[in-house]
Amino acid sequence: MKDTRTLGSFPLRIKVSALVVLALAGLAIATGLSNYFYFRAVLKHEAIGRGKAISGTLASALVEMPDSAIGSTIASVKKEANLAYVEVVGPNGNIIAHTFEGRAPAQETTVLKEAERVQETSIDGNAVIDVPAPVITGSIVHVGLDPGAATTMVLEAQKLLIGITAAALFVFTLLTVFIVARFVDPLRKLTQVARRIVEGDLTQKVEVTTSDEVGELAAAFAQMVEKLKEVLRALQDSVKLLTDAGNELGQSTSEQSQTITRQATALQQTQVTAQEIKQTSLLAAQKAETVLKLTEKADEVSSQGESAIEKSLGGLTDIRAQVDEIAAKIAQLSERTQQIGGITQTVKDLADQSNMLALNAAIDAVRSGEHGKGFAVVAREIRSLADQSIQATNRVREILEDIGGAIRV
Repeated sequence: MKDTRTLGSFPLRIKVSALVVLALAGLAIATGLSNYFYFRAVLKHEAIGRGKAISGTLASALVEMPDSAIGSTIASVKKEANLAYVEVVGPNGNIIAHTFEGRAPAQETTVLKEAERVQETSIDGNAVIDVPAPVITGSIVHVGLDPGAATTMVLEAQKLLIGITAAALFVFTLLTVFIVARFVDPLRKLTQVARRIVEGDLTQKVEVTTSDEVGELAAAFAQMVEKLKEVLRALQDSVKLLTDAGNELGQSTSEQSQTITRQATALQQTQVTAQEIKQTSLLAAQKAETVLKLTEKADEVSSQGESAIEKSLGGLTDIRAQVDEIAAKIAQLSERTQQIGGITQTVKDLADQSNMLALNAAIDAVRSGEHGKGFAVVAREIRSLADQSIQATNRVREILEDIGGAIRV
């Protein structure tokens, strides 16, 4: 299956560690190359100095040396000093003595007649450094140096340096991974907690002990979570109070309904009694005692109706007191909602400031070039975390606005 992951999908710890390791590797390679060319130049300079000393010494010795001893002398010097060649050139440019095997190879006349300047030339296809020294008699001593010997010494030293650099790079890589992990771990924990809180789980704890900007952001985030918990507890208490008030209101309504039923019954009885009185009045003469009894009964029923009405008025008074209490609780809930809105605004402002700091850090990282790429990555992660905080506060604000709208209704 083809891997379609991009650089942005890798964890921040891996990206920062890779950036630091690449920087260290580049520095090690640059240091190695510079050391190689520097030491090669130094060894070349020392070899030329040594060649001048040898050629000068031979030039002084050849003044009083017989011609028969010149060949053996320069051969001995070549062997002991590990030189490429030694040759003595006469005033007319002919080679008097040399250390080549057999005949002397063809050489440029300008090089053979040069008595002062050190030159890089080629003999039989091999690069050599020719170091001349004039003799008082007019002859010239030429000492040939092999530049490959210096290069070999530099390569040997470079191998040792590469081994040491590789070991140091490995150790620095481990240290970088450890340090970056310690730096990124609080951000990773804070991001996980933020995701769970966005999903509705407010039981998460923000455990970040650093004292830098990440620690400050974590502390502010922890305060926001605690405030949200307090809001939820206040809402739960308010719901409980509303439930109790509703139960009491329902009970009062039931009692009022029973009272009204009794009133209706009493009024019905009064109407029946009035009808009976009307009928009885036609027979007043004949049924005076009956009318008197019915009148007394009507009076008794009226007294009961008056008592029932007084009870109904008392129940309405209780209902009004409960409604006032509910209004006071709703006002307290509205104030708490406004306080939470202020807290969410503070968290949003802090997230905006973190976003601005991340933007400034990104700009500084761009100005810093290659060394600032790691800080640019960290700045983007902090900016992403600030955006998540803003989204969480906006969600809390929407919930609070819904609660405020329900309270106003």
